[in-house]
Amino acid sequence: MIERVSHRNVCDSSSVATFHTIVGLFVYGCSQEPERPAILVEGGLTITRRELLARTARFAGFLAGRVRSGDRVVVMLGDRIEFIVALLGIVANRATLVSIPHTAQETDVGQILHENAPTLAIAGTQQAALLKKHRTNVPSMRDILIVEGPEPEGLTEFGHSISSDVLHDSACRRDDLVTLNYSPRVTGVKRGRMLDHGWWLRVLDVDQRLYQRSSQDRQLCCLPICSVLSVLQLLTSLSTRGSLIAMRAMSASRFWDVVRNLDATEVLSYGSMPATLLQGKPGTQERDHRMRIAFHAGVPKDLHCELAERFGFDWLDNYGNTECGLMSRVPMHMARELIGSGSIGLEVPDVEIRIVDEAGNDVADGIVGAALVRGPNLFRGYVGHPDLTSEGMRGGWYCTGDLLRRDERGLLYFIGSNEDVNRHSGESIAPSQTGDSRFTGPV
Repeated sequence: MIERVSHRNVCDSSSVATFHTIVGLFVYGCSQEPERPAILVEGGLTITRRELLARTARFAGFLAGRVRSGDRVVVMLGDRIEFIVALLGIVANRATLVSIPHTAQETDVGQILHENAPTLAIAGTQQAALLKKHRTNVPSMRDILIVEGPEPEGLTEFGHSISSDVLHDSACRRDDLVTLNYSPRVTGVKRGRMLDHGWWLRVLDVDQRLYQRSSQDRQLCCLPICSVLSVLQLLTSLSTRGSLIAMRAMSASRFWDVVRNLDATEVLSYGSMPATLLQGKPGTQERDHRMRIAFHAGVPKDLHCELAERFGFDWLDNYGNTECGLMSRVPMHMARELIGSGSIGLEVPDVEIRIVDEAGNDVADGIVGAALVRGPNLFRGYVGHPDLTSEGMRGGWYCTGDLLRRDERGLLYFIGSNEDVNRHSGESIAPSQTGDSRFTGPV
């Protein structure tokens, strides 16, 4: 009989397990070694933990008299650090950030505003002009704060106190909604996913239980800072006394300079990034670094071996989505063994994945079926669409719309999706945009 495999050396708990909200985690992380960098931005900008905490506390104090518990605040920003300050300042006041992609079109913006009736909006100059067009149809939206000028000074005029009391004394609770995320969809109804503190903390907890970091680690973020994954990377870094490196858009020509100059130790890869890096001209800089791992959703099977051998570190496969967070990952001790296998690993701690046939019955190992997921602190549903929520959640199991199979050892493999678009890196992206039409990405 073939032995089933498992994750090894998984911590029973991590530092985030003791926190009830991401605000508490953020304050604690920024208070430890406050002069250490929290964020290092490509181009030279460095923000210490002390500065990030002060800026966030100042903005939270500004919002204290302007938003109430349960209010929704629209944020429509490009790739700016102020997104993080806005998010945590909003959440500290028990309000919810409604994230609109800064590239969203007028019709989509109108739908999101109508569904959420925001009290306030925070936007870049161009995005503010678009929001103003809808203002007469959204009477609840009392004001639009415009983020402009040099980064990270875009919110400085909103608030005067530098006390962190607003954050320390925040009364937010674990079941408060943190974010409502609208992912770009090529077709169909746009869905706002409701994510509470429990969702955020579980994703952070699982990640840290599977991969141990230290104060010497620096996570490289190639995604826009105004994304769930980027903020999760920051909070993970803060809780382990490490730092986040923010790269200004992925570029093969700049990638290794950023990795070496800012001393990155890991990267959250996405989309066609592996193929893009391999297309670059080989050079000594590709091995002159401290990078030791890349986490990627759907590592290309035919490129996997070349990636590991050419760049000198492991590329670990993951599977997840915004609704469920991280669902599976290749075990660390099997990273080399599974190179080129196409496996997405095993269920992460506390998550169950069933593979069923059309009648809802579990299929045998080796048979392709629909993936159902169950676990603690999944998303709270789609805002304004209880029908879609009921369709997605059945008896406590989330229907992913993806097709998987499981082998005799328990390892999972992604086969395809029943949807017309792929959810890649937590966002719905057409196959032509990713260069990989077979995989559903992580949160």
